[in-house]
Amino acid sequence: MADQAHAAVVKSAATFDHSQLKHTETEEKNPLPTKEDVKEEKKRQSLLDEVANFQSENLSPTQTKERVVLPDSISIEAEKKEVELRQGIESFNRESMHHTETEVKNPLPDPDAIATEKRESELRSGIEQFSKDTLSHTDTVEKNPLPDKDTLKSEKQHQGLIDEVEHFSKQGLHHTDANVKNPLPDAEAIQKEKVERQRLSSIETFDKSNLQHAETAEKNPLPDQKTIEAEKAAS
Repeated sequence: MADQAHAAVVKSAATFDHSQLKHTETEEKNPLPTKEDVKEEKKRQSLLDEVANFQSENLSPTQTKERVVLPDSISIEAEKKEVELRQGIESFNRESMHHTETEVKNPLPDPDAIATEKRESELRSGIEQFSKDTLSHTDTVEKNPLPDKDTLKSEKQHQGLIDEVEHFSKQGLHHTDANVKNPLPDAEAIQKEKVERQRLSSIETFDKSNLQHAETAEKNPLPDQKTIEAEKAAS
């Protein structure tokens, strides 16, 4: 079968009509760089030359200050709790745990989930099959707005404020002593609190066995003859 196919290809190539071919000319392209490319390369080379010929003697000496910030009491307390929690987890006794059986659930989707999945599938299909030919051509306008006078003024004031804070001289400050206040209750408040506690303690420790049994008498007096006559005369 393969020999027959090969023979057919060789036969078609041998009987091919060269008159059906069209004449073409090969165009050799050797694009030269444009003016913009030459200008960009020239700038890049100039920058490399400046970096290579830069004099390090023009730099001012600076000293690096290493700061070691110690943690505050809140951070120390949080770290202590974290260490205690880890130690509690590491030293936890597994023998105190109860055996449980894991129940594996594989619930099927409800009708709402199926409908949502169907709508999402239709939406994806619509996006994939969308024809770009229906779109209209638009030109993108690139905008790079510069800041106005108010923005520059505000930025300048903000930078000036930062410079003042950074270069603030502590020598202009006056020494002050902090007055720590921790008001304690006076004698009258302590006496009231003591009386209140004694009253609550007597109520809580009251012995109900000391109470005597009493009968509640319900009274519903009826009006006498004189009251009835007076009520009739008034009406």
